[in-house]
Amino acid sequence: MIALLDSSALVAHALRLPGATEVQALLEDESNEIFLNSLSLFELAGVLKLHGAGATIVEYWRTYREIASGVLAPDADLVQAAWELREKIGQRIPITDAIIAATAQSRGATLVHRDRHLAMIPISTLPQLILPTT
Repeated sequence: MIALLDSSALVAHALRLPGATEVQALLEDESNEIFLNSLSLFELAGVLKLHGAGATIVEYWRTYREIASGVLAPDADLVQAAWELREKIGQRIPITDAIIAATAQSRGATLVHRDRHLAMIPISTLPQLILPTT
């Protein structure tokens, strides 16, 4: 599977929240290609800081960057794709989530998340693995 881990999947994994087991299984399966968007690393840092892990943020970044097949950064084409995705589904999705979703779409990846905004995107538009939240 080609998978793109959303910020919410990284947070679940890092903080051992519901969904962490599923993310770990994806990471351990060597047949998977795992991608990240650089915006997810930024969001992960913010959540880790709120949970008192500020001193280890760089360690988390290093770990996830080493595990990933690639860390993708948004460019003008990706921003346009995010806008078009948001317009297509007719729902208000925060820009960061729209860019992360468009990143998965551009790679033909399954988006792995536990985010209600992203769950509004039809599976027919973007394959998703929606992680448990409880």
